[in-house]
Amino acid sequence: MIDSATDPNDQAALVAFYNSLTGTDSLAENGWSAGISSGDLCAQGGLGVNCLVPSGICCSTDGRVIALRISSPSIVGPISTQLGNLGQLHVL
Repeated sequence: MIDSATDPNDQAALVAFYNSLTGTDSLAENGWSAGISSGDLCAQGGLGVNCLVPSGICCSTDGRVIALRISSPSIVGPISTQLGNLGQLHVL
């Protein structure tokens, strides 16, 4: 279980990443829209680096994003430089 909300810097980096892409319907359907609206993308994600959840967002118990496992042929766009702000990211 994730014990705290998504780290604010991690949340901002994920929102910037999402906004830099096109073809994000599959991400929206898998919890990203709800996570962006609520300000808590980790709540839509799973726990641990090897988590397997539809959103593809894996977090630590303290709300840090530690892995992004996103696979969709419809997603197009640059990788946002703000992903570099995910200080605990181990898997992309």
